[in-house]
Amino acid sequence: LWVANENGSGAGRLTDHKARDVYPRFSPDGSMIAFSSNRAGNYDVHVIPATGGKARQLTFHTADDTVVGWTPDGKRVIFQSTRAKGAFPTVATLFEAPLEGGLEQPLPTDWGSSASYSRDGSKIAFTRHPGVWSRKHYRGSYAVDLWLMEVAARKFTRLGEDEYKG
Repeated sequence: LWVANENGSGAGRLTDHKARDVYPRFSPDGSMIAFSSNRAGNYDVHVIPATGGKARQLTFHTADDTVVGWTPDGKRVIFQSTRAKGAFPTVATLFEAPLEGGLEQPLPTDWGSSASYSRDGSKIAFTRHPGVWSRKHYRGSYAVDLWLMEVAARKFTRLGEDEYKG
């Protein structure tokens, strides 16, 4: 992983490992970077200070854990994984891993591949399916659908439903 100023100057390398370090995401305050790395054979969630230092592993599961983002308070990293917690055993669902370490917890969704919390943490927008098709106007079974969850009420609303009606 590398960081640089917005204009491209001041580039600096953060990680130097033979493994693949992918899907970096800055914490809300910009002090940390979460990323996925296959240093132990499969992809797990790691964090590193944005200024550099030693990376710390947060997840230790045999399924691949792909970093998606952070909670608004910066205390948990959001990731997707296929840990048999969703609608089907091989379907990716969303989880949160505590920054300080500890057991990761699934979000109360049946599927999930991408997610982002509102600034106040009261809502989370997420996609249920990964975007595997790039064809414009694709509406097949793997079309990305966007959902909004009101966290406290656990109320789910599909966004853009009118677009799918004839």
